[in-house]
Amino acid sequence: MPAPDIGVITGDRTELELALSATHAQWVEIDSFTNGTYRVWPKGLEDRHTERTNRARSIVDHASDNILPYKPRFVRDEIDKVKEAGQTEDADDVEVASDALWTDATQAEMELPAKTAGRYMIKYNYGVLETGFSTKMPEKPNEDEPQYDAKSRAY
Repeated sequence: MPAPDIGVITGDRTELELALSATHAQWVEIDSFTNGTYRVWPKGLEDRHTERTNRARSIVDHASDNILPYKPRFVRDEIDKVKEAGQTEDADDVEVASDALWTDATQAEMELPAKTAGRYMIKYNYGVLETGFSTKMPEKPNEDEPQYDAKSRAY
């Protein structure tokens, strides 16, 4: 397949912008309520005193803090229809490993990915949860390197 030229890329971008323009306009309106920037008075009366409540933001915060789980549940079904010896144990091992990877990865994050995705689901009815695994193994650090303790823990 040949590489796309600038015309194809521009055309694809235009199609996506047209397809998502209504959604993005809705997100701007939602953001005005959750960020407290919505218009209180109609045009011409903006000089009146305005007090914006933070009710929309507190609803999103309350729902994401108290209702949504922070840790997903990993379930892996057996692959084959025909049962083989050890297949269930292999599926269970994958679940345990996935759970351990998720726990370890979220401890290194400033925000919990599942909570962030949940907040977007509540706020926009849309969320993306991306995961990735690095196949590059860390190198053993030298003792004279800066941040030796942190690098040796990573190793």
